[in-house]
Amino acid sequence: IGIPLGINIVNIGGFLLFEYANLAATDIYAYVAVSIAFAAFPLFVYSLKGTTTSRDGVPLDELWKQTKKYGEWLPQIKWHTATMLFNMFAVALLSPGVVLYMFKRGDIHIGNQSGSTIPYDVFISLVNTGFFLGDSISRKLMYPAKAVFPPYFLISTALGATIVLSQPAAIMTPVGAFCIAFANGGLYAQTNAHIDKSVDRRFNLVALSTWLFLGDAGSVIGAQCVPEVAAALPQRT
Repeated sequence: IGIPLGINIVNIGGFLLFEYANLAATDIYAYVAVSIAFAAFPLFVYSLKGTTTSRDGVPLDELWKQTKKYGEWLPQIKWHTATMLFNMFAVALLSPGVVLYMFKRGDIHIGNQSGSTIPYDVFISLVNTGFFLGDSISRKLMYPAKAVFPPYFLISTALGATIVLSQPAAIMTPVGAFCIAFANGGLYAQTNAHIDKSVDRRFNLVALSTWLFLGDAGSVIGAQCVPEVAAALPQRT
């Protein structure tokens, strides 16, 4: 829960502060930078200072040896890793990603063009709230649940992407974000449970690290696609 909560304190609270406190983006960046510094200092002092080991206490040379034994752990996470790549691509591209550019700044019509409106920054905070709820709820539900074949989570991703990109009505965009996030949180929870149960404990760290690394690769690719996809979509009010 820490990841969706921490991210969305910024993603939800930040946009609300843009609207109601007239803060600039640089103010939010400064808050994040200071928060990271305060969090990193005690971590450095009490956990890492003076060591040559990784965070879980595995010597770095041992971690490299485990990496070279990929045949003993990679097959167990191959579907989770491949799915994570596509999942994080969608998260970076669409939540909020291109949503930031799909709507003109100003008042957003939440239904048809003659209906009610809300300020742009409040609308983006609602989209991020949809993501927060989907991510948080699915993590809670899916960790103890029966294992789901990882690519099945992409059904929810595809549904969310369709809702976001087809733009049926602005009010549906948070629903699309919820669907994308539900897949993301469910995949996170079930992969952690799967690695705990199915991967030899010796390879726990390298398996998790590889899974997250390839997920981050998907995020980078998705983020790089945002300008091109946004340019291809018509802007709405």
